[in-house]
Amino acid sequence: MRRMSLGKTNANAPFHARNPGLDHGTEIMTMAGTRPVQTLTCGDRIITHRGAMPLTALTRTMDDRYVLEFDEPQIVLLGEGYVNSATSLPVCAKK
Repeated sequence: MRRMSLGKTNANAPFHARNPGLDHGTEIMTMAGTRPVQTLTCGDRIITHRGAMPLTALTRTMDDRYVLEFDEPQIVLLGEGYVNSATSLPVCAKK
């Protein structure tokens, strides 16, 4: 299994592209209910657009943000909305 993570960023890129990750306290939907991102551990089953997927790594960045890593990028269900695990950018859900 190959773990997907973020690569180098461009200094002229938007804030989220330069500072990937989720803020401390961001609510993430898991099979055990909604939990703050900082309480997640490897193996937790996170609710994504493909169903419940195991978290392979949770990285804390130098600027105190959290990056969720999976075997491949996912659209993750937050307490309020969705976010792309590879970019940490919000995703608009079509109705």
